Amino acid sequence: MTRKIPRACGNPKCGVSTGIHRGLTFGSGDLDVHGFWENPCRLCARAYEKDHPGKKAWPYRKEDLQDSNPITMKDVEGQMGRLATEIHGEMGNTRNALSPREKKIFDGIKQKQEQHTNEKEE
Repeated sequence: MTRKIPRACGNPKCGVSTGIHRGLTFGSGDLDVHGFWENPCRLCARAYEKDHPGKKAWPYRKEDLQDSNPITMKDVEGQMGRLATEIHGEMGNTRNALSPREKKIFDGIKQKQEQHTNEKEE
């Protein structure tokens, strides 16, 4: 039997996941492949931080982003690009073994890496 954990926001559809940044994310709606929610829940993120001093949860508070070294989309895309390069190097010609969905994700990451590299050069 699954036990429902009440959320600070009161939304029964509010969930928690682990994002690509290896931290917790709170929200509802669709969950993307990176672990981020379509509808972020700030109430649950703040409640988690209150219950777990020293831990941060997404969506982040603006104050936290200004006071620390924020993770930007460029950072995430850069990390994804580095991972894609590493994976691509390891995979060599085995790309054909991927499912169509995996190929689409892989190609999207590769494209983001190329965009990120081009932006750096400009």
